[in-house]
Amino acid sequence: MTSTGWTFGTVDELTMEQLMSLLDYWQRWPPLHQMIGAYFGFGKSKAPDPSVLAGLPGGKRVKHVVR
Repeated sequence: MTSTGWTFGTVDELTMEQLMSLLDYWQRWPPLHQMIGAYFGFGKSKAPDPSVLAGLPGGKRVKHVVR
């Protein structure tokens, strides 16, 4: 599963208390990929702004953004 590397079976075995604890932890300390995505504005619209990618190495070659 995303951010944990756990299998679906492991996730299915979580208690509600364990799940709430994990969600609370992520709210205080989000996974790195979510923080980077938020910094670049991903998730605010259906497609990221291609100008954000232009500043990255090789970004000028990006013609289409996969949705």
